[in-house]
Amino acid sequence: MSIFFDYLDIIPILLPIAMIVGFLVGATGVGGGAVMTPALIGVLGLPAVTVIATDLVFASVIKAAINIRKAQRNLVNWRLAKGIWLGAIPAVLIASFLVSRLRVDYLVELLMLLVGVAVTLSGVSMFRELKGRVTEKIGASKFGVVLGGLVGATSVGAGALGMVVLRRLAPPGTPPANLVATDLAVALPIAIAGGLVHLLSGSFDFGLFALLVLPGLPAAFLGAKFSRLVKANFLRKTLGVVLLVAGAGLFAKVLV
Repeated sequence: MSIFFDYLDIIPILLPIAMIVGFLVGATGVGGGAVMTPALIGVLGLPAVTVIATDLVFASVIKAAINIRKAQRNLVNWRLAKGIWLGAIPAVLIASFLVSRLRVDYLVELLMLLVGVAVTLSGVSMFRELKGRVTEKIGASKFGVVLGGLVGATSVGAGALGMVVLRRLAPPGTPPANLVATDLAVALPIAIAGGLVHLLSGSFDFGLFALLVLPGLPAAFLGAKFSRLVKANFLRKTLGVVLLVAGAGLFAKVLV
């Protein structure tokens, strides 16, 4: 476990990244892994296993703080959230344990590449309306298995991929603010479960976590307020831009 002072040389870059990601998580439910992970690994060159572990704990704290508020909880589609949890929580525990033990870098990169494809496609989908919908609870649980496995292995996907599937699982006409709230609720126990496994494995870095959460938490509250003030169509397109940028970041990390 590193101490705060180990990161003094990158603080001028680290703090703005934490603030931007915190705001994105609060406003869109996306960014905790899809933006933070490639930024810390690709831009700052931090070790992948440390970033994955610390990012999961960071995401769980941010999302827990936002979900505490009653107004936020009232926007959540709890039926969908519970269906996804059935598959995701066992999967994230297993995947986190395997990654923390095996530490196979090329496997993590392969998974991040696959997530990059999915995130990019989801970003494109935000710029058009979806026709078909899937409402079966078993569909949500099966998706949860995939989601939990990806989150446990890469810390990426809980928000970004969750938003994609929620747009298909949620009733037609569901406001983006409700999708964001549900996405945050879905991601919270998944991030906590994965973060706990990595925490116990010794991969978690408290110094890095402190530098991320201190600026990221207030920024997340600002983002959550922003999501309720803007028009639905604007927020949907904002989500699309965020996802496209996140996908590009993942491709850059793996391929460059």
